[in-house]
Amino acid sequence: MFASTSVVGANAQWGEYGANDASRPASTRWYVACVAAEEPRGWGTGFTTLPCPRAGTVRAVSISKGQIDRLGKRIRAANGLLEDFDRQLLEQIFSSYLETLERAVEIVERGLYPRAVSPTPRLKSDKTLIEKILREPGMPLSRVEDIAGMRIVEEITTVQQDELVDRIAGLFEASRIVDRRADPRSGYRAVHVRVTLDGRFVEIQVRTTLQNLWAQAYEGLGDIWGRGIRYGELPADPARRALIGDLLKTSDEIEEHEKAIANLVEEEILLDELGDPATPQEEEARTASEHHLRETRERQEEVAQRLRASLENVTEQVEDIARKEAVD
Repeated sequence: MFASTSVVGANAQWGEYGANDASRPASTRWYVACVAAEEPRGWGTGFTTLPCPRAGTVRAVSISKGQIDRLGKRIRAANGLLEDFDRQLLEQIFSSYLETLERAVEIVERGLYPRAVSPTPRLKSDKTLIEKILREPGMPLSRVEDIAGMRIVEEITTVQQDELVDRIAGLFEASRIVDRRADPRSGYRAVHVRVTLDGRFVEIQVRTTLQNLWAQAYEGLGDIWGRGIRYGELPADPARRALIGDLLKTSDEIEEHEKAIANLVEEEILLDELGDPATPQEEEARTASEHHLRETRERQEEVAQRLRASLENVTEQVEDIARKEAVD
């Protein structure tokens, strides 16, 4: 049973989770305020906007999995169109995830301390959730694992990414790791930790800097040209297809670069573990190995700079496209 308490009514404060509590991590000081009953307000993350509750009284709402799954079936039957009752129920489902998401962020931040991480929490918007419901007709709504989520981006190697993922998964009693590096979707690479907390799913995305730059650029195009490009639905326009093709190629280059860096780090560790050379021949071999590793690192640093510049350029193109489409 999913339980949530909604404060409803004009000029109500809805969902104040430690907004003025300095003891809480900055990323979890979320605040939702309704200036008027019908005026929407975001809840502080920039990823979604929850409508203000309708005028009424404070009420506690319990939502069963059966109710949630039946809502999903009604959404599919109506091809995504919602009656007022179902829209209110969907809003209540979203609100029921807020406190769980806050708890998950705090568990991660405190569990990884003293390592400083900055999770970015987000809820799916009603639009993207409805699109997912329609796209996956066999998926019960109660089994959707990414209604609530957070993203962690760090300048790390893939080996360090694996270590961080394992630590995060170990913070929760129920977790499942999904490696999108080994099984990328339309070029998207990252590692997801899907956890269950309070009977709800929370998806924790762990990305390297390059994986995140790529995802931001590709998702930006999806927001403009349609989210279908994330699922292999390429646009008909040749120029758009070419840009997407370039990004898919860049994704492969990122994979090659990150694998090369991981191998390089392993070789450097093995060389350090050999200790001091005992003979002139060993000294010569060590010097040659160090020179090779140094050259390899320099080449890979150049590759990383080129990839960053390329992705930053694409991001600028995406922003220009968004501005032009908004004007048109």
